[in-house]
Amino acid sequence: MFHFAFHGDVLTTCDRCLGELRWPVSGENDLCVKFSDTEVSDDEDVIFLPEKAHTIDLAQWMYEYVAVSLPIRCVHPDNPDGSSSCDPLMLEYLSDDSDDDNSVEDSVTGSEQEIDPRWEALRNLKND
Repeated sequence: MFHFAFHGDVLTTCDRCLGELRWPVSGENDLCVKFSDTEVSDDEDVIFLPEKAHTIDLAQWMYEYVAVSLPIRCVHPDNPDGSSSCDPLMLEYLSDDSDDDNSVEDSVTGSEQEIDPRWEALRNLKND
């Protein structure tokens, strides 16, 4: 039996502004190692080693335990005044309303592009 206990910070990327972010992680996990030439369990916390094995690499297991402890979405926490602590230039870029997702406008010339009839048919399906 192996018992993993970890506590620390993971250097990751903010999902909102792509800036560097330190995220606190901690957790405990158990891993059971059994000696057998055939696997007989589907339990994810049990691994099987051949009878003649004398070493085991636990690096991948530790990596997975830390990775699973991260939330699905990591973003910088808000400031005490409620404003975002993300990169202000990136937030300004993201909030730029000049690019509307529903228009097919050429950003260089400002003119409407001709829409391929296949895409127009799909757009009509979306509106129904």
